[in-house]
Amino acid sequence: MKVLWLGHISLKQDKNGKFFYPGGNWVSSLKELLINDKNIDLSIAFYGDENLTFEDEYGTKFTQLKSGKKNKLSNYIYNWQHKIESREDTLKLLRLIEDYQPDVIHIFGTENNFSRVLKYTNIPSIIHLQGLIIPYINAWNFPGLSKIKVLKNMNIILFFKGVGFFHEYFRFKKMADREAEYFNICTNFMGRTHWDRAITKLYAPKSNYFHCDEVIRESFYNSKWCLKKQEKFIISSTINPNIYKGLDLILKTANLLKEHSNFPFEWNVYGIKENNEYVKIVRDILKSKFKNNNVKLKGVVLENDLLNALLNSSLFVHSSYIDNSPNSVCEAQLIGLPVISTNVGGVSTLINNNIDGFLVPPNEPHVLASKIIDLYNNPDELKLISEKGLITAQKRHDKKKIKENLISIYQVIQNN
Repeated sequence: MKVLWLGHISLKQDKNGKFFYPGGNWVSSLKELLINDKNIDLSIAFYGDENLTFEDEYGTKFTQLKSGKKNKLSNYIYNWQHKIESREDTLKLLRLIEDYQPDVIHIFGTENNFSRVLKYTNIPSIIHLQGLIIPYINAWNFPGLSKIKVLKNMNIILFFKGVGFFHEYFRFKKMADREAEYFNICTNFMGRTHWDRAITKLYAPKSNYFHCDEVIRESFYNSKWCLKKQEKFIISSTINPNIYKGLDLILKTANLLKEHSNFPFEWNVYGIKENNEYVKIVRDILKSKFKNNNVKLKGVVLENDLLNALLNSSLFVHSSYIDNSPNSVCEAQLIGLPVISTNVGGVSTLINNNIDGFLVPPNEPHVLASKIIDLYNNPDELKLISEKGLITAQKRHDKKKIKENLISIYQVIQNN
């Protein structure tokens, strides 16, 4: 079976100038399941800065299609128009499909333009749901956020380039409209939570929905957390610099912990830097600094560094106002690190409250702070939740079952 994947990945160059695919996310982990399957001929296409084609050591074909405008000025104009795709990019994808003639097209996400090709091909296809823009835009504004706050704290250079949070909102609204169109033209969707299934049935009631869990990065399968005696209670969070990810909830909660508890804690946040626009907006709204509340913004870190940080943490907190099935929660559970998450989107599919993790209402820093204090005072409960969370995650992320399920889905949509 010839399978074509369309999605966002990033290439790197080795010291000899040779391009390679480093992997590092759940899509690359899913790829690893198929590399030794002689019945699957896999190709992966994506956008980048130049046209490239190569095969890795396992025979997987990679095609990078050049995307973007001819010069900086045209790119800035494109950004200021809040465009989210170009006709030329779609034509490149269609030519690739015509040349490759896949049996199945597997598209990762509704956030990009890849699903546009479904209007022009009859090849069996499926969209693998990731985040969902329509409900994300509904949860965009956190308490206290305003246009004035965004403008006051924006990065002027990014603003004139047509990027940053001011422009991102308008692009997101266009992406939501495009996503609604994708739901109208696609007949097969793949997801993994009650939430993405509900959204699919709402916007595409006649479509087929297939459940397929995620494969997590390999290093997280091979590591086991245990509660350590440390001078500080270490809380960890991993979030992208998106306005709806709840960074304000982290700062509010940390402030409450500092004001109303007497235990030493440190809250490390990975994935976002101190100089980010989002950070400046949150500081301005709350009139408080992260460092004054024992919160350290660590930025993006390498996989092994993140894993080691989580293994040396006491608790993982996911603060988002909306999410489907955050990889960060899955990775924490898979190593046995106890998790508290806001009860939003599809997270309650991942966590059975008070059984293998804890769910708290979004924008409830008082409840979250109280739960953190309770767990600090009850290490036996942390250990119990760790054990049960690990069992839940191991079943959910069973690689053999996921591979069998994925191939079965391909066969079903190919034969329909």
